[in-house]
Amino acid sequence: MDSMINRWVLLVASTIVLVSPTQASEQLANEISYLKQQVKDSHCQFLHNGKLYQPTAMLDYIERRYKLFKDDIGNTEEFIVLTASSSAKTGQSLKIQCPDKPPMKTQGWLLDKLQKFRLTTAQRSN
Repeated sequence: MDSMINRWVLLVASTIVLVSPTQASEQLANEISYLKQQVKDSHCQFLHNGKLYQPTAMLDYIERRYKLFKDDIGNTEEFIVLTASSSAKTGQSLKIQCPDKPPMKTQGWLLDKLQKFRLTTAQRSN
């Protein structure tokens, strides 16, 4: 677990760059849009308070929470924590169950998707 946290700290530290507020806002919007699309296209089920939901239902949940917390979100990691990490009612972790894979926390799944997106985006800009 500590090695995963260390990887995320290094990733975040390595992606911190000086950008204008407009660029940061555009980057945030692009990353959030990408993550929403990943949920929608996932072919996975989402475990929320003991019930399994299809991707479209999970996306609806994330979008409702995003509207609620939009003013509190300054980066994509905050988006993930505030919209897709745990149930608002019970505090239980949201989980994802993809075909032929063990369930995992949705937060970790989305952080992994974000990391890959950022690496791909950085490679395209070089």
